[in-house]
Amino acid sequence: KQLLLDIPTLGQKLQAAPNSYVKMVNREMGKAEALLKVILSPVEGLCDTFRALLPDSAPADFKTILDLKGLKKSDQLALNEEWSRHSGGPSSTP
Repeated sequence: KQLLLDIPTLGQKLQAAPNSYVKMVNREMGKAEALLKVILSPVEGLCDTFRALLPDSAPADFKTILDLKGLKKSDQLALNEEWSRHSGGPSSTP
């Protein structure tokens, strides 16, 4: 994160990065941190963790998380069904 914040001032002495750039880096790094927290969370409670940390995400994003976690298709089906029950929408599995 700090390296990204320092990029606009590389080669310059004592000049701060623009505030808009700092805000953008902090916002995007927050998203990346939330994503990593969801991926590294235990399977039990994954749906709740996903909803809490990534509330604006689409059902397809949940399926991508399941793929990144390396879960078996049978486990993914069960979690997709749980996701659908709690979100009120149809499952996104093909």
